[in-house]
Amino acid sequence: METTATRKLFVGGNWKSNGSTTKIADLIESTYNASTFDVNNIDVVVAPIAIHIASAKALLNKNI
Repeated sequence: METTATRKLFVGGNWKSNGSTTKIADLIESTYNASTFDVNNIDVVVAPIAIHIASAKALLNKNI
């Protein structure tokens, strides 16, 4: 019996070290949280710098 695995798309991005918490909040709201996608088919991952991890996690939608 032959089985085929369905692969999810992976969308990721890393952030540069510059930027204030206000710019980070604007980026999250205008880009990540404004995006719509099927969570069953796409994984979205962000990689902020260490000092912005907590604030980014608090601001991001739960499906990211």
